[in-house]
Amino acid sequence: MRTRCPLCTRDVPREKQVWCTCGSAMDSGCYDAHEDWCARRGTDAWIGAFER
Repeated sequence: MRTRCPLCTRDVPREKQVWCTCGSAMDSGCYDAHEDWCARRGTDAWIGAFER
């Protein structure tokens, strides 16, 4: 299955995918950047909710 990172929009191979509790799959490097705008646990959660 082809997955694109919601932050950098590049393809993320299955073996490099990291899943967040909000349901987004992303590159491990983008996972740390995602924490602030995560729709479930981020300080700027409204951004993640708006983007979905």
